[in-house]
Amino acid sequence: MAYPDAPSGRPFYRLSIDMNRITLAIVAIGMVACCQPAVAQLSQWQRDRMVEAAKSSIEQLDADRIPDKDAAEEALHLALYQLQQHLQQKADASNAQAWTDYLAITEMIKALQAEDEKRVLSAAQKIRDRSIGVAPGLEVTAVRGVRDATERLANAYRLSKKEALVKLVTRQLEALAEKWSEVDSVPSVDDAARLTLVLSILQQMNQDVSLLQEARQQFSRPNANVMVGEAFVQRAVQRSINQSRPVRECILGTSISGTAHMMGNVTASLIPSDGAVRVQVALTGQVTSNNTGVNGPVRLRTTGLGQVYSYRTITVSESGVVASPTQTTATLSTQINAIEHPLRLVRRIARKKAAEQKPKADQIALGKLQSQVGTQFADETSQALSKPLPNPMDQLRPWLLRLDLPTPSRNIGSTSDSVYAHAMLRHDWQLASPTSAPPAPGGYEAVVQIHESLIDNSIGHVLSGRTIGEKELQKLLEGRGKNASAASNRDADSDDEESKEPFEIDFTRSRPVVFEAREGKIRIGVRGTRFSQGKKSTEGRIPALEITADYIPVKTTDGVVLLKRDGDVSIEFPGSRSSKIFQAGIRNTIRKRFEDVFPEYLMDQPWTVPPTVTNDAIRNRVYRPRYVTAENGWLTIAVN
Repeated sequence: MAYPDAPSGRPFYRLSIDMNRITLAIVAIGMVACCQPAVAQLSQWQRDRMVEAAKSSIEQLDADRIPDKDAAEEALHLALYQLQQHLQQKADASNAQAWTDYLAITEMIKALQAEDEKRVLSAAQKIRDRSIGVAPGLEVTAVRGVRDATERLANAYRLSKKEALVKLVTRQLEALAEKWSEVDSVPSVDDAARLTLVLSILQQMNQDVSLLQEARQQFSRPNANVMVGEAFVQRAVQRSINQSRPVRECILGTSISGTAHMMGNVTASLIPSDGAVRVQVALTGQVTSNNTGVNGPVRLRTTGLGQVYSYRTITVSESGVVASPTQTTATLSTQINAIEHPLRLVRRIARKKAAEQKPKADQIALGKLQSQVGTQFADETSQALSKPLPNPMDQLRPWLLRLDLPTPSRNIGSTSDSVYAHAMLRHDWQLASPTSAPPAPGGYEAVVQIHESLIDNSIGHVLSGRTIGEKELQKLLEGRGKNASAASNRDADSDDEESKEPFEIDFTRSRPVVFEAREGKIRIGVRGTRFSQGKKSTEGRIPALEITADYIPVKTTDGVVLLKRDGDVSIEFPGSRSSKIFQAGIRNTIRKRFEDVFPEYLMDQPWTVPPTVTNDAIRNRVYRPRYVTAENGWLTIAVN
């Protein structure tokens, strides 16, 4: 449901460089973070500070800060009124009603009027699920206002028993302090999950305690890195030059005409810089000329050989693109091959005069060559850079707002051999990485590094508490075509009618997505509170389920790295007291469905640059992973 009905002579050469695309790509890489000293682990001092912060937070808990239900309801009513006003002004009647129905506004109003807590929480979950997505219109302030007010109201309902809640959180903080006194220098997945859960509760309680500040400081390193090798930049910029132009000049009273030919290359090299990417674009060329000079009745046949070098530095940052003045150097050697006139005496006088003037004439010619090449190089690059440069953040921001994700802090820069970008994406109560990423391997065109916290803070946040069906899950997995077709073929060949029924899963509110990158192994999965397919359901019998698969990198004979599933899909029911027979039956059902969700191989398809990309040097290029590691919470993938 979309919203709303929302110098003289011709130039020596032509660069033909799409600098707009290059600079846009460089900035777009920079979805990325605060520069901090590299650190591979948390020191004992840092861990001790976390313990002290947890203990101090116990004394700082304030029940009066917990959201009040009446105030939260009043805020929601105001948000609903503002949404109604917005729809009346911006949408027609049918579209306004469609949005009201889609967001379950009427259901929430009726639940509030009935003062039915269960119905309010159910409507709140619907509003959250439907107001977080990719549909245009979800980024509108009025829609987000309802989403935020609904979330605050749901928290107020869940946290209404304030004194009991403070006692519960006190015990959690005590347990957290005890646990963190024993935590390793690299916190485990469970350590981070336990801390995140406590921070989430403190945030929902509107508390201002030491643990929130300390955790934000300790877990504050980028959780996404991208590095693009210099070879990629060179491929986008490099051009060969092989062009001729007519010569029409007058030097010291001699009219010169002929042809000049240039052969050379335009290249790019990276310059170390932090906070912006600096690229030196340079032209190196050789110029040959064959000219005729006319001075009165005398003709001179000349040839020339010159070398030119022109360059300028392009600085790319989020604020725009700046080009330095062009610098040009040149050398030129000319030779008079013949002096033509019928009279020998005239030729002798002309030869003597030409020899006297040649140094000055060569100097003038050199200046003209240098000026022409430098001016043309400056004009060509400036013209390429003058195209409007879209701000990637302007394009990305609506998507972040729709998905209720924060704007990532980010930093871009360059070294002598790569363009880099670091990003940190997290809400105030979420954790980023406690450690720096492992050193990126060299010799690859691109390297991507993702920390576990990036998945938790993005996909995990979007799926928290959400109910999702098999069709939605397949949409999320589009691009792995063979897996979707495998599922379809399996259903078509099955004689079991119930196996054709689509499944549905309720995700947990805390850590709904499993993503772990440790000790050379990648674990991915989902955590839920209910699974159902046809007449089979875990509701009321199994309170929690965890479906995961482990993957390990394997290299093929041609050097491509794939992720191979290590063993079967794992289905666990933590805390379940249901019969083993029921568990075995439902486990078999889940495994059949999720063997397609978690196939035997991942990253087994090439990554192709779309044909819509305008740069000829990279359009339709095919990339494959050549290096994959999983270490201390970081997944590193390098491609060529």
